[in-house]
Amino acid sequence: MKVLVTLLTSHDIRRFSRLVNSCVKIEPAYGINLVPIIVVNTTSDAYYREVIACKFPYPVIRTESNGWPGKGKNSCMDIFLKSDADFLLQMDGDDFFYPSCGKSLAGILRRYGGSLDVLGIYPTDKVTLVPLNCGYEFEWEHAIYPKLHGTCWTSSIVWPGDKQPGPRRGEWWDAEMPVSQNTIYIRSKKSCKYRFPEDIPNGEDSFLGTVLLAAHQQGDINYFVSMSSDFYVYDEVVENSIQKQEPWRNWVGIWKERVESTLNANRSNFLELPIIYQDLQITGAEKEAWIKEHY
Repeated sequence: MKVLVTLLTSHDIRRFSRLVNSCVKIEPAYGINLVPIIVVNTTSDAYYREVIACKFPYPVIRTESNGWPGKGKNSCMDIFLKSDADFLLQMDGDDFFYPSCGKSLAGILRRYGGSLDVLGIYPTDKVTLVPLNCGYEFEWEHAIYPKLHGTCWTSSIVWPGDKQPGPRRGEWWDAEMPVSQNTIYIRSKKSCKYRFPEDIPNGEDSFLGTVLLAAHQQGDINYFVSMSSDFYVYDEVVENSIQKQEPWRNWVGIWKERVESTLNANRSNFLELPIIYQDLQITGAEKEAWIKEHY
């Protein structure tokens, strides 16, 4: 199966270089062909020239930007729809891959690729400025930051734990600052008719997750969730992200209104989705070493 990997960037060449470097190091896997491209979605001509000057080993495409993330992510789907790839893997420019990503994804697609339209992942390994007190944790001193914290998961059997599965009201629905519960990772072409909102700067991923949950309930797509945390590392330390510039509290009211018109509150539990449990391809100690080396 061919997977188009879009490496999306709008700023921060240091972190984006880290992502490209991690992509180069993904270990090959049987039955899957990863095809990376770089998508520069920025309003800055100077940043686009900076990306070109780096001479990265992948094709570079610049797409039209309005300065907010949804439009850039939709442009990746547009490129995918014109390609001969079977699936789309979207990566934000401030996160980075584990070398095990290809093998883990290949295992899932070999088994479920014939019926899968959307693959979400939960939980996610993270780098933060404060400890999260869950999973496999470590800390280290960094050249830029006085102290960083890593949180990793060493087993795929970590969720739902004591949470209640099945069709019901999701715990997140009544929260003051709600977010949906998994990251959208893999898309089929059929699922790309469901798009990110382009007119909000924060919460576009969470909103699309609710739209896809509703589409799954209606039988239009097949939405799976993987417990594999061996795909990538999420960087929460980014100082100049649009999420920091446009805080969630400023947009959550609009987000709630749209979600309420999209999804039935009593069917808002993401634990209704089928869950894939697969052995991890990398250990906690190996994750720690990789994060410290590449952060």
